[in-house]
Amino acid sequence: MFHNAMISACLIIVLLVCCPALAAKGDKKGQLEEASAFFAEGLVPRFRIELAQSEMDELRRNAREYVRCTVRESTPGRPDKVYANVGIHLKGGAGSFRGLEANPALTLNFNKFTRGQRFRGLEKIHLNNSVQDASLLNEHVGRSIFRDAGIPTPRGSHARVWLNGKDLGVYVLLEGFDDVFLKTFFGDDSGPVYESQIQEISPNLAAKTNEKVANRERLKELIDAARENDPIKRRERLDKILDVDRFLTFIAVEALIAHWDGYAGNRNNYRIYDDPASGKLVFLPHGMDQIFAQPNFPIILQTGWLARLLTESPEDRAQYLDRLAELRAKVMDPDRVVAHIDRFSQQAMPALAEVSHRAAQYHKELAENLRRQVRERVKNVDQQIAAIPRPLRFSAEGTAALGQWQPRVEGGNTKTERVKDGDIPCLYIGADGGSSASWRTTALLTRGRYVLEGRVRTAGVVAPDGPGTGAGLRISGGQRVNRLAGDSQWQNLEHEFEVAEPTREVMFVCELKATAGQAWFDEGSLRLRKR
Repeated sequence: MFHNAMISACLIIVLLVCCPALAAKGDKKGQLEEASAFFAEGLVPRFRIELAQSEMDELRRNAREYVRCTVRESTPGRPDKVYANVGIHLKGGAGSFRGLEANPALTLNFNKFTRGQRFRGLEKIHLNNSVQDASLLNEHVGRSIFRDAGIPTPRGSHARVWLNGKDLGVYVLLEGFDDVFLKTFFGDDSGPVYESQIQEISPNLAAKTNEKVANRERLKELIDAARENDPIKRRERLDKILDVDRFLTFIAVEALIAHWDGYAGNRNNYRIYDDPASGKLVFLPHGMDQIFAQPNFPIILQTGWLARLLTESPEDRAQYLDRLAELRAKVMDPDRVVAHIDRFSQQAMPALAEVSHRAAQYHKELAENLRRQVRERVKNVDQQIAAIPRPLRFSAEGTAALGQWQPRVEGGNTKTERVKDGDIPCLYIGADGGSSASWRTTALLTRGRYVLEGRVRTAGVVAPDGPGTGAGLRISGGQRVNRLAGDSQWQNLEHEFEVAEPTREVMFVCELKATAGQAWFDEGSLRLRKR
């Protein structure tokens, strides 16, 4: 038995040596598990970063170019570890970049100069100085909401950082857009990730991951599809190259969290992954340190070119608003978002308390302010959603029910009420001594021809001859040709009309113009049909 075990062990060693792909596959699985455990446990490492003077001088000359450093990590509950020859460079945009003499934002690439070296399974991490978010929470909360919505988004934690002995305080630690991230969220890490810096979609976007396989013809294909003039053909072409469903969710979440500096609001802070598994381009979020600051931020954002194209037609606008309302209920429940705040705040507190009591107390105040901002934002989102009229949704058969009817009396002695005629719910109008009364509702319609239809019956209706008298159906501003008077059993009436504009709010009218009599409108039969 011992002999057989030795043979098996030797075979495994031979396979791993001769077949690096098998070893890599095993390593990758372990890396994914280790990285997931790190973020799930909410570990907050302490990094002591050491740079030689020559490397410091090089960073002063070329802040974005990698140089070598040593990282000494101590994480509560874990053994200390030293990582040699780690790649490091400065990072940050126009508002967050700081030089070495301040508290610089940093990128650490553990694999850059030492092949296979990882930190907790991760090849690359970012250490954000969070100068635009003193709470240290916005990035984490925003990213959690994106993930709740089903958008692949790098994970985060916190870290306390020293640079050549200087205590920089507590930083936001973020997962890089590397192979571990891609494998975790897409299952395939072989595609390129394109990066934007305040830039619209362009073939010139830099490929920051898997640069060697970057195919900018794919970006050109997306741009060409977006330039298609015919809206139907444009949508068909976009569907072939872009994950449109995820994109609508992506821009809807940007709007919900008031991410003014994202793609839809500012053509900034986004990445695009060319996903080999789906064959689609997928937008990924980034740079969420300034969310929730504007409670009245609009829910329709159209600065980004694709965001505008996919929300400007009435049909697309309706689909986007439906997605927005769905996500509001699913991922923007105030208590759910506050739970994210609480989790990351509690995670950061021990490291902040190590810095100073004042740092911990200040964080508590900022966390409470963020909770307030979230509740104000959700309240405003609800108000905006309710205030935007949406195009009426039609069934596959081309019909749509009409509801929310309200009475209107324009003269005479009339009675309007909801009644039942047997088992039929009805809108009732009774005239006595001459009257004009109606039931009305409105809907937003797109260009096309329509028919308003419904069942009506009358009893003792006295009205002069001519169009527009007696009981009937029409739209506001339209000339009615259908007419019921006297005593009549249930009859189907129709009123045909056309909407010439791209969208128009139309008021529908069930009316009785008579000196006497009664009219019943079968509420369940009142509907709109596309011609």
